[in-house]
Amino acid sequence: MTSYCSWDLTVLVISVITTIVLLGAAVWCFVKYKAYSHSKQLSTKIMCLSSSLLCIVLLFGTLSFLPIKVSINDSEITVTKIIGTVSIKIADIQQIERTKAVDTVNSVRIFASGGFWGYIGKLNSPALGDYFSYVTNSADKITIKTNDKIYIISCNNPEAMINAVMR
Repeated sequence: MTSYCSWDLTVLVISVITTIVLLGAAVWCFVKYKAYSHSKQLSTKIMCLSSSLLCIVLLFGTLSFLPIKVSINDSEITVTKIIGTVSIKIADIQQIERTKAVDTVNSVRIFASGGFWGYIGKLNSPALGDYFSYVTNSADKITIKTNDKIYIISCNNPEAMINAVMR
């Protein structure tokens, strides 16, 4: 079974605005670099070019973590990202359920995005402790507790995904 990861309005707005800002900053910095290309101010040229490259790396680096779909087969749940996958063995799952609001309230990002391409990365909440989030739609979250990790994922049909694992 496969279910795709749609975006909620918050993720869409944050992603579009942040992308526009990063692309705008990259273009502006590159234009400034070109303007200083005949100057002898090497430090200014390096700063302009490195700032432009940093914006591009941030944009595409964070995009690589974006979850695209969630698939379930007989042995594992697979979260497919732009680059790479996250596999969760069904045999290791202790609990799977819809995520309760109280589970993620007051979560702190340890190494995560707070809406840019989704809520993706490692977070910590008082209720769950450390967990890994691959969420693009806050209304469709599933909490998966394994022997050693906790995951929160989202997909278009969370109830069907839970039922497929429970079989």
